Amino acid sequence: MDISWFRGTGAEFAKASAGMAARLFSFHEIGASIIDICGDRALGDTTCSIHLVGDLEGIGVDVIGYVRNRTRAKRESGQWRLAGLRTIYIHDLIVPLNPSSVPQILPEVLEKYRRSYRALSHMLVSHGLSARDDLPGVDRPGTVAALIASERAWLNSQTPVVGGTQSAST
Repeated sequence: MDISWFRGTGAEFAKASAGMAARLFSFHEIGASIIDICGDRALGDTTCSIHLVGDLEGIGVDVIGYVRNRTRAKRESGQWRLAGLRTIYIHDLIVPLNPSSVPQILPEVLEKYRRSYRALSHMLVSHGLSARDDLPGVDRPGTVAALIASERAWLNSQTPVVGGTQSAST
């Protein structure tokens, strides 16, 4: 898993998610997937809306991030298993839960975050969680191109690709 607030294994993600749930309510709306299969590997591309529901500046909000999830899967012993998840960040927004109350956030506070996931980052940091600034996003097209190239190389290779570079060991 390699997302805005977490990088690690699936088991570590499950544990960290439980800790996050104690601070912030979150859910995802998952769209249709396009799946490319090559032998015992598959690569999924899925639209997703990330919702973080909580308070900002004392006002209840739903922070919605629009992303594309890139999911790796491998067939081992006849069963498909997830082998990785990376996210491409497109844009996000803040929706007040009560339209008559809007959080007053200073522009300079939001400007310190990346445009493609600015509101998500602010919401995470406001609730004591970390937010990274090195993720693939449409505000940095080169990061998106590098991720897609890495995923394609992994899909079409029998040599594992780790972190965007090929590994000689299996």
